[in-house]
Amino acid sequence: MAFSCFGIKGKHDDEVTEAGSPGSSKVVPEAKEPSCDWKLKTYFCIIGCVALLGWNFILGELGALIDAFGEAYGTWVSLCYSFFINCGQLLLVYMGNRFKFGPRFYIGCGGMGISQILLAICAATWAQQNQTLGFVFGCIFVGLFGFANALMESSMFGLAALVTSECTEWIMIGEGIAGLLAWPVDRLCQAILVGCGVTDYMYPRMIFFYGLAMLANFACIPMYMFGVQKHPFMQPVYKIEEDRAKFHMKKTMKRPTSKVIKDILPMAINVCADFTISFVVFPWTIFQMVPSALSTDQF
Repeated sequence: MAFSCFGIKGKHDDEVTEAGSPGSSKVVPEAKEPSCDWKLKTYFCIIGCVALLGWNFILGELGALIDAFGEAYGTWVSLCYSFFINCGQLLLVYMGNRFKFGPRFYIGCGGMGISQILLAICAATWAQQNQTLGFVFGCIFVGLFGFANALMESSMFGLAALVTSECTEWIMIGEGIAGLLAWPVDRLCQAILVGCGVTDYMYPRMIFFYGLAMLANFACIPMYMFGVQKHPFMQPVYKIEEDRAKFHMKKTMKRPTSKVIKDILPMAINVCADFTISFVVFPWTIFQMVPSALSTDQF
């Protein structure tokens, strides 16, 4: 304490803050709000990549699958996949908020990985000796893969929709990366097998290839559990999920069913045509059409 011509100085007049102004020497740090950082964007990018990686890998080895299960499998693989994806989506619509994001994601990733490696083992072992039974099991495994994919993707996009549009964009970037990875990884698997002295590498390559997809799916489970779920920016999302569990929607409609069907019929026809062309006509065209002549001038 000191004296001046104006009287006694107060205790706090001699104390200065870090900024140099008189006052308290204690600085209260501002709480930093969590944000959608690059770590979270990377998580969503990886999840988006893994979501489509398995299906791109299946298409990448479609020639080996057709060799094992028969020519008809080239068409039925896409039909089973798309049909069971829609079944999974309908189940989620019916169950609503009772099926949380975490269990959906775990079942989806595990189901995709297991069904895909079982598909490869079935094709590489006994399916060639009994193509009819192998064809049935091949369709079942692809159907299970599609159903699991519906669970995983619904969880993935549902979480992204509750966060920011950036997360959805990074999911789609990851899906694009998955389309670019299939062929190089397949060639890499083949090069490794050839380097190890394997001559008949078609089915070993498929098992190796699908095994990598299985490991990628399994690796996503701890990444989601310890990365996405623990991220500070995701905590409000899981709070919303907890609050939604207490909400029950009444499944009643005020409009007549016929009017609802009339409104959605054009969209349903459009989607059906898209699926038919993409998953039926296009694969059939690739594997059925052959050149009429091998000469370059009469092709």
